[in-house]
Amino acid sequence: MVKPQLPTQSQCLSYFDQYKVPKNILAHCKAVQEVSVFMAQEIQKSQKLQKLQKKPHPPPNIEFVRALSILHDLFKAVTLKELNPHHKYHPYPYNDQEIAMWRTLRERFTGKYEGEIAYEIFHKEFPQLAASLHKASAPGIHVNEKTFEENLVHYVDWRVFKTDIIPLKDRLVYLREMYPTAKLRHEEEQEMIQFETEIFSHLPFAPQDLKPEFETHIQAKRHIQTQEHNQSKTEVTHGR
Repeated sequence: MVKPQLPTQSQCLSYFDQYKVPKNILAHCKAVQEVSVFMAQEIQKSQKLQKLQKKPHPPPNIEFVRALSILHDLFKAVTLKELNPHHKYHPYPYNDQEIAMWRTLRERFTGKYEGEIAYEIFHKEFPQLAASLHKASAPGIHVNEKTFEENLVHYVDWRVFKTDIIPLKDRLVYLREMYPTAKLRHEEEQEMIQFETEIFSHLPFAPQDLKPEFETHIQAKRHIQTQEHNQSKTEVTHGR
């Protein structure tokens, strides 16, 4: 299988600057990336991925998940009809650059959702990633029509509200209020509930334990980083 061409993490973050993405959306994308990569790594460890689908499926591509998750909402602001700094759920003080870019992109991509915009922007340079950005949260595309990575990122996007991990049932309540006229909502909800059941039946923790498990993972990661930093400082000091 040909390895997909992917942007580096630095490149991904540069797109948020280039397109003047509001900082609250950037924070959400970073959170979705951290949780998505964590889950993909845990699924790899479980060595039971073959049972997640009716046909054998290779282990999740961690680097693909990393790029797909950080960029999944890159153009979310462009889909908003207005930038309301006093929004009920997402209050945010938009600056002049963000507003100007929003207007420019709204005019250029009228009527398109974030995945369609991402596809148009990236399909020449990163064709496979662009296709997945288009499909991951596209209306009307069913779970069985997506790759495992696409479903995983879409699931985590539903579990992460702003930057906090919440139960799927709470997220569904929010989505019903935010998008009351969305087509195929009930069917999509049932598919995602089933996908959650399938994933966690092959993981050593339950859906309700995702948040504490992830927080434990982050704490351990930070502890290791602190130790490595302190060791590096010690080596530099002794070197002098």
